[in-house]
Amino acid sequence: MDKDYAILKINKVGQIGNVISIIALAFSSLAALLTFIALIVMAIMPKDFVTVNGNATGYIEVDLGKVGGTIDEDTVGEIMQNVTVGGGSSVVIPFVNTEVDGNVLRFATEEIETKIDIKGVTSLLFPALVVIALYIVTIVFIMLLCRAFATCKTPFSDLIVKRLRMLAFSLIPWVFFDNITSALQASFAKGFLTGVNVNYNLSINLRMLLIVLVVLMLSFIFRYGAVLQTESDETL
Repeated sequence: MDKDYAILKINKVGQIGNVISIIALAFSSLAALLTFIALIVMAIMPKDFVTVNGNATGYIEVDLGKVGGTIDEDTVGEIMQNVTVGGGSSVVIPFVNTEVDGNVLRFATEEIETKIDIKGVTSLLFPALVVIALYIVTIVFIMLLCRAFATCKTPFSDLIVKRLRMLAFSLIPWVFFDNITSALQASFAKGFLTGVNVNYNLSINLRMLLIVLVVLMLSFIFRYGAVLQTESDETL
């Protein structure tokens, strides 16, 4: 492939990435602004200004007959002793009764009374604002990298190496916010509901950790290419 043609393709991909990044940044910034305004409004709203009260019951039913299994009372007792319902970042619902109807196992829950205070949405909006801020930071570094590719005369330059490294560093927070959706759910339950227990455990996102390492490795590869490019130019 011709060298100039390859650079042209790199520039074009960089331009496309830059446009997409700008659009994503605009939407993210708007979302951050609206979330911040809503956060301020909810923060100054009087407590119990708007509340919703209710209760709920439910059950989980497992039909072992569908898979050719059978069950008896002793098995039910063993299951309840060895299985913890809920946990992690989920909402823990108390089970008060188990029934066996033939091969059907039914877990019944006690009645849960809930009180929803609209002001409690503050506990949801704040972590949401943090997440949006993280997205904005990542998008900005992606945009800077795309701009470098859009205008480069060679991909092996110190500027691209620097921006690849900056992008990798911007992704590090996501390694520790793997369960961000679960965190929002936990905040929602804590801020809105009474009578329901919430557990949340912070974990490491190994997939994002690998992505960070790959981007860092690419920055070192491009750095090596930049050194070779410099040596080649000096030789010529």
